[in-house]
Amino acid sequence: MPELKPTPIVTHTGKRGKIAEGKSVKVKADGPVKVHELAAASGFFGMVTDIKDKDGNLGQREGVKDNEITLTIEQAQYETTQIDAGADYAVGTDVYWDGSKLVEAATGLYVGKVTRAKEPGGAIWVLLAPQQASVAGGGI
Repeated sequence: MPELKPTPIVTHTGKRGKIAEGKSVKVKADGPVKVHELAAASGFFGMVTDIKDKDGNLGQREGVKDNEITLTIEQAQYETTQIDAGADYAVGTDVYWDGSKLVEAATGLYVGKVTRAKEPGGAIWVLLAPQQASVAGGGI
């Protein structure tokens, strides 16, 4: 019979310290969303990486209002085709969120800067800015 070895048990009381890196958040969707697309929800802006439907099923590709979504909000470069087809999106251009796509005209939600210009396929790279406070009458 193998020897039993005691396992120490650690009990935490009071407030906890750091609980996550802060690179993503779980929030409720404000409207229709898709995995690997940009979205604004519950005061945050980022890339949708996971969707949980109302029945608790993870791994959905599309979601609707009030589904739990995971938004990656890390300040990093993201590739997207959610842009205004008529705009140039030159490197260094400030981009904003209009509720469904990135635009060059200022709105209530500043998103970041273009780091790779629009390609023939319509994709750009954007460096996501730190999370912004929403502006009354616009933004998130």
